[in-house]
Amino acid sequence: MPNKKQYDVLMEGSTPWNEWRKSNPTAKVDLAEADFRGESVKGADLHGAKLAKANIRKANAAEANFSQADLKEAALSETNAKKADFSGADLSKADLSESQLSGANFAGANLTGADLSRSDLLAANFDGANLTKANFTGSQLGATTLEGALTDGAKGLESRFPPPEPELKQHVKRLMDGPEAWNAWRKANPKTEIDLSEADLRGESVKGADLSKVKLSNANIRKADAVQANFSESELKGADLSKANATKANFAGADLSAANLSESQMSGANFKDANCAGCNASHSDFLGANFTGAKLDGADIKASQLGAATGLTQSQIDQANGDQSTGLPNGIQMPSSWS
Repeated sequence: MPNKKQYDVLMEGSTPWNEWRKSNPTAKVDLAEADFRGESVKGADLHGAKLAKANIRKANAAEANFSQADLKEAALSETNAKKADFSGADLSKADLSESQLSGANFAGANLTGADLSRSDLLAANFDGANLTKANFTGSQLGATTLEGALTDGAKGLESRFPPPEPELKQHVKRLMDGPEAWNAWRKANPKTEIDLSEADLRGESVKGADLSKVKLSNANIRKADAVQANFSESELKGADLSKANATKANFAGADLSAANLSESQMSGANFKDANCAGCNASHSDFLGANFTGAKLDGADIKASQLGAATGLTQSQIDQANGDQSTGLPNGIQMPSSWS
C-alpha cells in the first residue's frame, strides 16, 4: 500500500511535492499500488520512487522525473508522459500502451515484457535499455534511438529498425566511399578486425586503400584498380586478382597462396616475405617487383615478366613453374625443368 502522507502531498500538486522532496532528500518514497488515474503529476520529482503496480492511467506525467523508479507492472496506458525521464527505471511488464511518450528518456531502463504498443515514441531515447520481449506494435518510432539496447524478442521494431547489415556489407560500403574516407576510418578504428572474405570488388577502385591485415580470402578483386594499395600482412588465400592493376601495391607478408594474379599489372609491387605458393601469376607484369624472401613454391609464372625484379634467388625460381616465355632478371637461369 502507498504511503498516505506522501500520496496526499503529491495530490496537492507538483510544486508542493517537489518542495517536500527537496526538504526531505533522504525520505524513501513509497507509492506502490497508488491510484493516480487521470491525475496530474506533470514535472513531479518521482526519481527512485516505489511505484510498482501503481495506476497512472490517463494521467498527465509530462516532464515528470521517474528516473531509477520502481514501476514494475505499473499501468501508464493512455498517459501523457512527453519528455518524461524514465532513465534507469524498472518498467518490466508495465503497460505504456496508447500513450504520448515523445521525447521521453528511457536510457538504461528495464522494459522487459513492457507494452508500448500504439504509442507515440517520436524522438524517444532507448539507448542501453533492456527491451527484451517488449511490444512496440503500431507505435510511432521516428527519430527514436536504441543504441546498445537489448531487443531480443521485441515486437514491432522490425520495420523501423531492421536487422543490422552484415559486417561484410558495411565494410564494402565504407571501402566504396573512397580510399581517403576508408583510410580515415581505419585510422580512427585501429583495433577493428576487418573481414572481407569473399567480398565482390570486381572492377572497383581500391587505389591507395589501406587493406593491411585484412581478411580477403576468396575475395573477387578481378579487374580492380589497386594501384599503390596496401595489402601487407593480409590474408588473400584463393583471392582473384586477375587482370587487376596493382602497380606499386604492397603485398609484403601477405598470404597469396592459391590466389589468381594472372594477366595483372604488378610492376613495382612489393612481395617481400609474401606467401605466393601455388598462386597463378601467369601472363603478368612483375617488372621491378620486390620478391625478397617470398615463397614461390608451385607458383605459375608462365609468360610473366620478372625483368628487373629484386630479391629473386635461383632457389625461388627453381620452385616455381615457368616456361621459355617467362622473363627473368639478370643472373637468374631458367630451370631445366621448364619447357
